[in-house]
Parts: sequence; structure tokens; C-alpha cells
Amino acid sequence: MNFKQHKNNICNAISYAGYGSCILLVIFWILHNEILPIQDLPNHLANAHILLKYNTSFFFKSHFTVLVLPYPYILQDMLLALLMFGGISFASKGLVLISMVAIPLSVFYMIKVVRPGKQYLCWLSLPLMWNILLFKGNINCLLGFSLAFSVLAMVWKILFALDKVSIKRWAGLFVLVFLLYLAHPAPLLFCIILTALMLLYKKINLGHISAKYRVLFLVIASVGGVAFLVLFKYMSEDENVHLASEYGKIAELANLITFFHKSDALFLVPYFTGLAILIIISLQGIRNEPLPFIMCGILIVMYLLSPVKIGDFIRPHERILYFVLFLLPICCINMKYIRLERIVVLLLCSLTFLKAFHYFTICSDSLSPSLKQARNLLKALPREKRLLPIHRGLPYVERIGVWANIQAYYTIDNDGYVPSLFSTEYMPVRYRFKPDYSPYSSSLMPERLKKYDLVFVWGKTDGIQDTLFRYDYFLHGQIAQYSVFCKKY
Repeated sequence: MNFKQHKNNICNAISYAGYGSCILLVIFWILHNEILPIQDLPNHLANAHILLKYNTSFFFKSHFTVLVLPYPYILQDMLLALLMFGGISFASKGLVLISMVAIPLSVFYMIKVVRPGKQYLCWLSLPLMWNILLFKGNINCLLGFSLAFSVLAMVWKILFALDKVSIKRWAGLFVLVFLLYLAHPAPLLFCIILTALMLLYKKINLGHISAKYRVLFLVIASVGGVAFLVLFKYMSEDENVHLASEYGKIAELANLITFFHKSDALFLVPYFTGLAILIIISLQGIRNEPLPFIMCGILIVMYLLSPVKIGDFIRPHERILYFVLFLLPICCINMKYIRLERIVVLLLCSLTFLKAFHYFTICSDSLSPSLKQARNLLKALPREKRLLPIHRGLPYVERIGVWANIQAYYTIDNDGYVPSLFSTEYMPVRYRFKPDYSPYSSSLMPERLKKYDLVFVWGKTDGIQDTLFRYDYFLHGQIAQYSVFCKKY
């Protein structure tokens, strides 16, 4: 081994150690707070809890139905049901840990395959580990991202790096594709499109494509087709599509630096600027290696043209945006300034990551106690009752509905009924009867109140307390901005 190789190995070892240390800090952030400020996480936990206890709970059977089929989205419920054996806290933190850590690991694998010798580019995924999809609770989508990057890396390796592919590798690929189908249809669609592009590129540049590669594409395309047929068949009848202009999508890029407060993540601006510069520098080699740019370019066009709502599927363009951001490092094809590029990437990403870790730790530290107060209040309520949640004001902090689903902890801790859980035709847990529910105080009608034993109020009780007293409710407990009223029997 010559001196240059030895020096390169040392640099790689330092890079890997730093990368692993950053992932350990993410794990610390997850374990640090008892309740993380993740919008939809309580609902995901509640659905998994119902799945786990359904066969032994008469109360759950009387209010819910369960149909476990291989639908998209079910991977998350399966993981949570397994993790539930370690307790609710273990399950919630375990799911968040898997979804956050899996992406940088899969990006590392993808970079190692697509850009051999430039593994340090995987650092570009670290500042994005805290993203709006995570805080909104789109865990299935993040799981799908990590699986999609692994699938794309394996397809790339099969098409462009291996002369002979073993049966074991084919089997591994098909298992990953099936898990991707179970995770989320959006990253599955991205994977199908990018796989088709790779096959087309191979056909144009290398000539004939053998039968096994055609089979590969047909299998992936078939799984994707089934996923979307199942998803859209069971969507609600009143589904509609909302479009937004391309200029609006470009303007929305400003949301990349907004989480809990307006433009609170300005520290990401140097990161995005640095990433853009790296891509621009690499454009000089696009003629020799156009495929990465074509793949990312197609996704950018999809982002600009995609609707902002398809039936129950809200803001699909955000999924596309973050997927392409994680994928962009494969476009860093420049080989002239590797030493300088490595220094810039490691320095920029480590500083941005540490700032993000510090900021989001402060955010979780400030919000977690309030969420814990609500959970403790709900935990003290009678078991197996029907609870009506009322929000006095918007339960959001800027873009994230921190308190939007806090009432789901009543289902988790006390096996109770709340009418606001996720219950669609493509999810395993569904309400037996459509809930009579509105989260606004104006909905406190006598006919509706008769169906509930408890009323959980987030915010001030002015104006509704007298109404509840009039209909035989009494104040059961109150802490901070939370109040619970219980029906007299």
C-alpha cells in the first residue's frame, strides 16, 4: 500500500467515524425526550395499539374493524406492533429511530455504489435528517425513502457494475421492492420511474437488454401498479385534485427553512447553497455521465407539475422535493477537485448538522413537557370510554400540528375511543361506524354530546364550560391549557 492510499484510508476512517457520531447524536435526540413533538405519531401508535389488542378487547371490537391485508402503509403498523412488546415509549422512539437512521445509512450505500471513491458525499444527507416530513409524522414515507435508495443502488449495481448477478442478490432486491410496496406508494413510484430511466439509458448506450433485466423492470412496475390500484380504488368518493402553479412551487422552496417558527432554520441556507454550487461545478461533466442529472431532473419536473392534494393524499409534492434532495449527491460527478470537495462537504455538513441538532433539541425540550402534561391528564381518565376532543384555536406551531393528535394517547394508555384516528380504506384499522365528530367548540350539540363520555379541551374553556355543565358534564381535571370534562352517571 503506497502513502497516498494509506492517507486516503485514514481520511475515509475519520469520515466514517464522524458520520457514525452524528447518527449517535440523532439517537440521543430521540431518546432525550419522553414525547417527541411529531404531529401524527400518536395516531400511528394508537392504530398499532388497536391492532395488537383487538382480539382481546371487546371495547375495541365494538368500535373498530381490522382488516390486515398487504396494503401500502402497513409496514409502519407491522413495525410498531412488534415494537409495542417493549412498551409504548419503546415503540414510538424505536419507530422514529428506524425512520431517521435508515435514510443516511441507505444514502451511504447508494453513494458507495453510484459514486465509488466519493463516499463522503453521504454527509450531505445528515442536515436533512430533521425535515418537515419527520415532524408531520410521515414515517411511512421516510421508511419508503430508505428502501427506495437501497433498491436504486442495487438496480444500479446490477445494470452497470456486475457482470453476473447471483440468485441471492435477485432475492434480496425483490424483498426490498416488496417492503417498499408495503411502506409507501410515493417512493415506490419514484423508484419505478428511475428504474425505467436506468434501463432506457442502458438500452440506448449499451445496446440490447437481456431478458432478466426486462423481468426486473416488469416485477417492479407490477408491484407499483398494484400498489396504486389498491390505493386509488379505496379512496373516498369525493376525492379531488388540487393543483398549484410552477411559480408557487418555486416560492414554496422557502418552506425548507421553516419548521416551528417563520424562517427558524436559516442555518440550512449555507448548506443548500453549497449543495447547489457542487451540482453546478459538476455540470461540466454532464456529457460524459448524464444519467444522474436525468434522474434528478425528472423528479424536479415532477415536483413542479405535481398537485398539492389528491383526495386524502395531502401535499405529495413535498415527498418529491425531499426525495430529490436526498438523491442530489449522486450528481456530484466532478473528479478534479476531490480533496477540496471533501473538505467543503465535511465542514459544511458537520457544522450545519450540529446547529440543527442544537436547535431541534431546544424545540423538543420546550414542547415535550406540554405534551407530557396532556398525556398525564388523559392517562388519569376512566378506561374504555368515548372521548370527544375540542380544539380552541389551531393546535399548530407554524407548520407543525404539535397538539393536533395528542388525544390519541387516551386510546394508547386507557384503551379508549377517540373519533380522530387515521381510518381510511387502505389502512388496517377502521371505524365500525363513521364518527360523529368536529374538533370545534361550535359542534357541541346535544345529539353529539350524548355519544361521548368525556370531552377533552385544548385551550381556553370560556364559552363552552357552561354548555358542558348544562348537559351534565363536570370538570374532571385541568392542567395548563388542557381540561377534561366527564359525563355524570
